[in-house]
Amino acid sequence: MARSQAGKARKTKRDFVINVTLPVELDRFLQQLGAEAWEQGGAKLQKTKIMRALAKVLRELRQAGKLNLKGVEGEADFEEKLREAFGLKR
Repeated sequence: MARSQAGKARKTKRDFVINVTLPVELDRFLQQLGAEAWEQGGAKLQKTKIMRALAKVLRELRQAGKLNLKGVEGEADFEEKLREAFGLKR
């Protein structure tokens, strides 16, 4: 199977641009994750595409009633609720 890099994401009139501030280690993780897709025979995933996919999955979790936001007051609380929704234990 031929490998190719994915083209740039096309911005449409319905897209909303946001800036995300991430620690360097998370930025590197996203870059590595995108590169791994390419190394495993797929297309390189841009960080924008990874973030868009995550947002879609979060929406699905919320719509399915699996993401409980009760009592969330900050990032750490939200991370814990996400772990619960994905069935991850710390």
